Amino acid sequence: MTDFIDLNLKAATQAAMTKALIAAGFIKDPETGDLYHPTASLQLLPPGMVTRPTGAVQTVDGIELEGREPVPGYHANVRTQDPALAASLAPVTVVVETPQYVWASVLAEPEMFTVKKGTEDGTE
Repeated sequence: MTDFIDLNLKAATQAAMTKALIAAGFIKDPETGDLYHPTASLQLLPPGMVTRPTGAVQTVDGIELEGREPVPGYHANVRTQDPALAASLAPVTVVVETPQYVWASVLAEPEMFTVKKGTEDGTE
């Protein structure tokens, strides 16, 4: 099984996050402006997407809902197998007790899938 290193990142601004990612070896595509790394996956989270409980409770249609507010800062998630890359992101890495967004952890081995030949989509 593959061991992944999943990192939660936080910086004060998008510019600070971009600077940290580039310093760690991410590359900015000159045409699209997208950041990528040959040994990592990156998920940039739009402002307001990461939230925390406010302590307030709101009742909607008889259901109690926990109030939430955005966590300040700019957030991202990185998945890699490269310990050196993970170490280079230490300045913006944060520990999250209960993350809202995580990478899928179930990996399927290629031999687990059988494609049926002779059909349009590989099924019967």
